[in-house]
Amino acid sequence: LHIVSHILRCWALYCFNYMPGVGRTCGNMVEGPWDKTKHAGRSLKQMNHSIWHDTLDFLLNHWNWGKVI
Repeated sequence: LHIVSHILRCWALYCFNYMPGVGRTCGNMVEGPWDKTKHAGRSLKQMNHSIWHDTLDFLLNHWNWGKVI
């Protein structure tokens, strides 16, 4: 998992095992869309908040749809 390489403080703050209301999950699946969304980073920096949010929604929905097909 990605978080294992961070310092202990990061582990304590962000590990899903210690977050209230978060169920068990596959950590690798959480990091999956980062590869696809990092390429949009330059464009996202230029957008206002609402367009930025809509674009991320579109990208992540497309990524989810790709898992279905």
